Amino acid sequence: MSANSVEDTVRRGQRQVEQVKIKIGMQMDDKTFQSALLETQVMLTNNNSKWNFEVLQDLIEGPLLHPKRMEEAIKVGRFIRRLLAFFHPFSHRFSDMDNNKANQRWVKLGCSLMSTLMSSSEGVRFLSTEDLLLKQLTKSFAQLDPFNGTPSKDPIFSEKRFSDTLTCGYLEMLGVLSTFEKGLELMEKFKIFTALYHICELRSREDLVKGIIQNLDYSIDGHSRIVLSKVLTSTYQNIRLFATNHLGELIKQSYQASAWTLRLLLTQLYDTSADVCEMAVHFLEEACESMDILQLVVEMQPTLDHLGQIGHPLLLKFMSTAMGFRYLFDAGYIDREMDMWLNDRNVFYVIQVETFLSKVFGYSNGDEHEDILAFDGTVPAHFYGEMSKTELGCQVLQEKSHFADFAHFIRQHGLECDDSELIMKLKSILWAVGNIGATDGGLPFLEEEEIIPAILDIAEQSPVPSVRGTCFFVLGLISSTSQGAEILDDYRWEATLSPLGVPTGLCIPVDLEKFITIPSWTPPPITDDNGFRLIPPTTQAEIEVTTAIQNLGNTVIANAASRSLTKMKSRPEYRPVFSSVSTFYRALHIISTQRYRLPVRRYILDLFTIEMDSDVAKSLADYAKTLRAPPSFKPTSPSDRVVSMFGRLARSRNDSESDSDASDGTAELDGLAIKEKPVITLRPVSRIIGFDK
Repeated sequence: MSANSVEDTVRRGQRQVEQVKIKIGMQMDDKTFQSALLETQVMLTNNNSKWNFEVLQDLIEGPLLHPKRMEEAIKVGRFIRRLLAFFHPFSHRFSDMDNNKANQRWVKLGCSLMSTLMSSSEGVRFLSTEDLLLKQLTKSFAQLDPFNGTPSKDPIFSEKRFSDTLTCGYLEMLGVLSTFEKGLELMEKFKIFTALYHICELRSREDLVKGIIQNLDYSIDGHSRIVLSKVLTSTYQNIRLFATNHLGELIKQSYQASAWTLRLLLTQLYDTSADVCEMAVHFLEEACESMDILQLVVEMQPTLDHLGQIGHPLLLKFMSTAMGFRYLFDAGYIDREMDMWLNDRNVFYVIQVETFLSKVFGYSNGDEHEDILAFDGTVPAHFYGEMSKTELGCQVLQEKSHFADFAHFIRQHGLECDDSELIMKLKSILWAVGNIGATDGGLPFLEEEEIIPAILDIAEQSPVPSVRGTCFFVLGLISSTSQGAEILDDYRWEATLSPLGVPTGLCIPVDLEKFITIPSWTPPPITDDNGFRLIPPTTQAEIEVTTAIQNLGNTVIANAASRSLTKMKSRPEYRPVFSSVSTFYRALHIISTQRYRLPVRRYILDLFTIEMDSDVAKSLADYAKTLRAPPSFKPTSPSDRVVSMFGRLARSRNDSESDSDASDGTAELDGLAIKEKPVITLRPVSRIIGFDK
């Protein structure tokens, strides 16, 4: 497997091109070849800017691939010697060139030269015994080794030079050498791999380590793979993440399963970093889409229990194969997981699916766009669905009698519309049944229990729209097998097919109106008397809250009323009022009978810590009757209903509350009565001076 190309077809194509160029080179006569060598200007000047690059490239990729021409270029005219001298690190010619797009052609030329040298024994011999390129590269790497004892002020592979000059091209050349067995032998002979091992331990040279990993070729078993495995277990998390990602890309590019790459990736599952583990699981999930790779991974029998929720999707993939299910069953995973799904994870699955559906079909802002794209429309893997894909899994499911319990619950609570917990459990069981019925091995469970007609009845009669929607998707799952599609066709639900006649997993009722029509509720009686009043509240706290709410409609004292409500909500003695359904109904009555701006209405509703459900709705309907004042009710006079802007006069006030309470606004509220009225006299204070007896 190669970092640059792992496809056999590409390699064959490259070899065919090389063969064509060799044939062209063999047809070139001696005089033409010598003329081409001179035309390159390599033997006439050391200034590479004066070299004829096009002719030079044609020679390296053509005639020099022939062993005879290579030998001639080495021994006659010293062409290869002068050309390789240009690439020597310490000559500071190639290594000092700026790293820009125009100069990248010299890196490509160097890689072609390495490949051409490796294609003939004479080229290998020259690079091994006569040239200094590999020896100087080893010394250049040694300049970075703190234990080498030969530090340099300006190392060839310094961080600045590596990013600004063509020094980075040396790693690409070494990558080309690593694609040949003879090249690996040369790198081992000059101890380049030893230098790479030391560099991989440098914390400060993450850029160099990444370059090494990216450019080495791993198709041949040897030191290159050892370097990769060493980096995968580096002490630095960023390096491990990069190496794990590169390993995953290598696996994705390979058409055939490779045991050594999978073994390395499985090792990453035990990394101390959760990010590394999650990345490894992600690549394993993608790789295991291939049954060959999945089978190979299962044969390695990795331990995944320590991964927790991260490894859950991978374990579900294991369950879909006979060998994987047997392995997990023997390890006790199946029994534990069945209990967890029966009690909790079935419900979590519903939440997960409905979250996906809300993102796809609902309004979303730009931040959620990427999450929507990540959802490909495929239902997430379900434990019971994966279990029913194998014969042993169906046998275990039969022995546990879980499906019989599911069928009984569906028949008993299929039309539930009040209890939210039962509705959620019903949907979770429907998803489990649908995933079981989506497999050829699981469909007989549905036929044996005759549960499909019950699901159809729920889809057409349930008063809860989300339950009907769940049934729609569940019936689609059942229709994903040919036999399931035939059964549903008998009940006038048609499965859609691909152009090849394969069910797509989408099922639509023939009588669509029957499916989408929900019976209307019985509306409460509406009276023509819109001016009815409510019985006055009984507690002082409730009086103050409702009065302040009504004051919000007065623009003069609205701010004071708002501050008063905020302060009251923070006090423990008022908290029961803001969670009281009766007070909430009074607030709704005030909103419906007076004019408020929309922000004020929202503010009033947000004051109450009440979650709307069927019970609260029923309580509100009851309070609409019990709190309604009888026709004989006469409201108190306005003077009796006035509450001071400064609070209750009969109550003493703390100094700490005087400033804030002074702003508590109150106003008139129908039906409010203050039992103890303060005594007010308008006679001025008088005092008699003199005439004392």
